[in-house]
Amino acid sequence: MEMPPVVPLFPLPDHVLLLGLPRVYRMFEPRYRTLVDDLIGRDPAQRWLALPRLTVGWEGDYYGQPVFHPHAALAKARSIRPLANGEWEVIVEGVGRCRLDERPSLHPYRIAAVEALADLPDDPGEIDVGVAEVLGLVARVRAGLGPRGDALASLLVNTEDAGGLVDRLGSALLGDVEIRQTFLEARRLTDRIDLLRDGLAQVLRRADPGRGKWDPSTN
Repeated sequence: MEMPPVVPLFPLPDHVLLLGLPRVYRMFEPRYRTLVDDLIGRDPAQRWLALPRLTVGWEGDYYGQPVFHPHAALAKARSIRPLANGEWEVIVEGVGRCRLDERPSLHPYRIAAVEALADLPDDPGEIDVGVAEVLGLVARVRAGLGPRGDALASLLVNTEDAGGLVDRLGSALLGDVEIRQTFLEARRLTDRIDLLRDGLAQVLRRADPGRGKWDPSTN
């Protein structure tokens, strides 16, 4: 994947974009309207951005330069749609892990240099065992959700790509922001599998064992 040297930033509090699944964002602040205007002016294949998570204490400097986590998902704007009052709906998909190094910006929005973070070598056998366990847990979650669990089927395509599969499932099923940040920063696939396996086990423990049914009020 050819990486851009510098990308615009859309930092958010208490939110971590993971890889594999598109997310919808509404951009309405003037600085981010300008960011979208700049993205629209680029070739669709070059509409790069990053969405780092703001660190604790961001509230006091939100409109300035609050500190953000340097590890983030490098992303592309897949769709940009105008809304009322000059706002925008932007569909963003994380496509790679990266480390950000902020640079001075001539724009209203912030920018950062990008360093790609490839996965570290891992044990193929351990990956295979972990993926099999994850798929078994996902099957149990689907069964507990009943008809609503059918939505998870779309995440299970191309199971031979273990990394893509685990990233999609993590993006869809991990809710805690700290766990999502740890998952994003994990450069070994086996570590991400462990986090996903633990998350799925917690989800299953929140099922109602007495009725054998999923209790949505606890999810």
